[in-house]
Amino acid sequence: MKSLKIWLGILITALFLYLILRKANLTQVGNSLKEAQYHYLIPSVLAIIISFYFRAIRWVYLLEPLKKISVKSTFPTIMISFMVNDILPARAGEFVRAYLIGKKENISKSASFATIVIERLFDIATLLLLMITLIAFFSFPPWIKKSGFILIIFFFFCLAILFFINTYFSLYERLFHKLFFFISFQKREKILIRIKHFTLGLAVFKSPKLLILIFLYSLIVWFLISASVYFGLLIFNLNLPFYTSFFVTVVIAISLMLPSAPGFIGTFQFACVSSLALFQVNKDTALSFSIILHAIQFLPIIFIGYFFMIKENLSFSSFRRVDKNDNQ
Repeated sequence: MKSLKIWLGILITALFLYLILRKANLTQVGNSLKEAQYHYLIPSVLAIIISFYFRAIRWVYLLEPLKKISVKSTFPTIMISFMVNDILPARAGEFVRAYLIGKKENISKSASFATIVIERLFDIATLLLLMITLIAFFSFPPWIKKSGFILIIFFFFCLAILFFINTYFSLYERLFHKLFFFISFQKREKILIRIKHFTLGLAVFKSPKLLILIFLYSLIVWFLISASVYFGLLIFNLNLPFYTSFFVTVVIAISLMLPSAPGFIGTFQFACVSSLALFQVNKDTALSFSIILHAIQFLPIIFIGYFFMIKENLSFSSFRRVDKNDNQ
């Protein structure tokens, strides 16, 4: 299954690269890169790095029902995990993050992974809010509205599953045994133990105060990401309204949910080019923008993540143990 996802990601990446490069004028792309106003790189990079610091603060609140943890612990872990996501396939960074924080803070890896799932749901909720607001005030093509509708269905579907497992675990346990009767009882019990530990990470839903704080920090995170996009637009003298950056951010975020090759190459560029096309931005300029924005949002994270990985005496080979012999 994992190898299938990797190959699917490579195929999707190849398709998107073909779509954006087939009619691109690479000479014009090069000229746009030469004429860019690179002093806007500084605020754009700063905005993206600060957004990760606020991600780390948000994760502190998500983990609070399990254990009070300092941002000094969550920030390096987040940077390492996103670095892994950017250079390794199949979103391995999500599992690495749960493994590292669990090992570092002596908490259940399954429960810490649940907080990452909840974090993603808050990200989707924030993106939905941005999308609904944009659609309410501005005119967009039907495919944008359809994407929003699909995202809403996906959001509530995930929420319903989490609610069912957390609230009716004994019923879920019985159903699990009946549905997966072909798996040995010992393996089923082992899986259910992990799922039970996973539900511990859902305790944040019992605290309205924490939920409000997490949502507020989610808004800050995505505002900063949008600010990074806005400064990226200014690099190419694209003086578009600020809401453009919100729209581009939403489209990029949705595209990154698709399987892709490591680094999200192709899907990231396609999202930038297709979203800016709605604002009559030339394809070659949009492609140049996508290359620089990709570097802005990925290279600093890779460097910082690698720095923390070395500082904490970790290596890529150590991440191979993530899925092995972990019953927590």
